[in-house]
Amino acid sequence: KKHAARRPARPLAPPGVSLAPEERARLEKERNREHARNTRARKKEALEKLRREVAGLEEAAVERDESERRARQIAKRRLAVLQCVFRKRGEGVLEREEWGKFLTSDFELRQPLNPHQACRPADVEGNRKLSRGVDGFIDDVASLSVLFRSVGRSADLSYRVAAAPTFACSVLPPAPTVVNDAVYGHWGARTTDARRHGARGEAGIRGLFCARFAESGCRLRSLELVYDVNALSEDIVRSTETPLTRVPGCLRDATFDADPAARVVTKATAPFQIVDCNRAWLELCSFPSKSSVVGRTLRVIQGPLTDRESLKRLHAEIIQGHATDATLLNYKGDGATFINYLRVCPIYPDRDPASKPSHYLGILRDLMADACADDARFGTESMACPLCGGTGRAPAAPAVYS
Repeated sequence: KKHAARRPARPLAPPGVSLAPEERARLEKERNREHARNTRARKKEALEKLRREVAGLEEAAVERDESERRARQIAKRRLAVLQCVFRKRGEGVLEREEWGKFLTSDFELRQPLNPHQACRPADVEGNRKLSRGVDGFIDDVASLSVLFRSVGRSADLSYRVAAAPTFACSVLPPAPTVVNDAVYGHWGARTTDARRHGARGEAGIRGLFCARFAESGCRLRSLELVYDVNALSEDIVRSTETPLTRVPGCLRDATFDADPAARVVTKATAPFQIVDCNRAWLELCSFPSKSSVVGRTLRVIQGPLTDRESLKRLHAEIIQGHATDATLLNYKGDGATFINYLRVCPIYPDRDPASKPSHYLGILRDLMADACADDARFGTESMACPLCGGTGRAPAAPAVYS
């Protein structure tokens, strides 16, 4: 590297002026002293500049380390929030105050549209479902809980087990990836005790998720779920060995006589008068025609052994507009009793997101008839239903309500 050319020294006297040797020596000495002072000042200034630069770099490094530490802490808290959200979703938590801790007011949940899960018409976007706000998320939690509980409750032994079927939902390995305010990873949901209730196996699904958080916060702003709806449906059918029931999106599709599932439609307000039913419901409940039940309430299939606490819980969730389910002992028109697994879905009048349910659809299944049919198939008295002895009638309240 070539050194820069040195600047010529300052002249001691103007051009044309001659100096005596003593005067020249004195002026040269003063010039050298001035040069030395200037050199020391430049070195001092350069040293101070270097110190400032080093201090700035050290401060930037500290700020960077602190920012990275805060980012790690936020990422850790966000992962904990995600784990909690998925876990509570599997527990079927429906308290708005509880979900308000984890979700922003403008939260959005996007996922594939599942025809076997209750859904607001306003939430349907093609083959996708968009649930808006905390209330929309709670509606989805309720309908998902009914879908997964139906795996166990639809089983032959379900009415003999007091505890309701459960399922679990969680973030799955490998560890999620955090990119700014977004988190990407795997999730899954699966029944945990369907076999105990008599199902042929457990049912579940795995998928991917993308969660986005409020800027510099730990509340979820949006959650997108990706999974194979057909694979979930096939797994549930394989576990229950029964076809899945499609949930209607409007009142027109709520009941039709060709449907083998017993269906009844009621008004959305108490006392929940019956407005329609299909042939399967009339046959199950032993009524001759629709005219004999339309305009009446569902007390026509209730009696002294129908559990009142279960009815109160059912009504409380219906009033909130949630999908729900219950196992009840009901009465037929001829006085015979049967164990009824009931699923209730809200039906909305239009696609207005602010609309309230106009009707409720009840889908019934006679669990005792299924169990007794299995006993008859085995052909052994020891396999007869302990509640009805194979007669199809329940002389006393079942163990599930004791």
